[in-house]
Amino acid sequence: MTAELQTAFQSLQDSKPQHRLEVPLVNLNGTSKDALLGQYMAVLQALDSLQTALGEAMPNGRDYQTAKDPNACSKARQAFTERRLILANIREEIYEVAVAISDQ
Repeated sequence: MTAELQTAFQSLQDSKPQHRLEVPLVNLNGTSKDALLGQYMAVLQALDSLQTALGEAMPNGRDYQTAKDPNACSKARQAFTERRLILANIREEIYEVAVAISDQ
């Protein structure tokens, strides 16, 4: 794990949601299993697209060469990495719910 990633991971420890996602229970009066899975799959696809877009927009040193702060690029990359880790955590939670729905 790079130092940049380690620092970003440490800063996320206090920013975790207080409540876990609850798994919806498939039943005759509720949304169908297929519809629920479709909704969760759409969320996963959107998160994957966002993760890709963030990766492509990762700050590059050449864009900070004239910054007054010599650490501006490192700070910007750390901020992006933190957000990518948050998205990864959200994706993992959504995936776990989708699996639990699928197992019903």
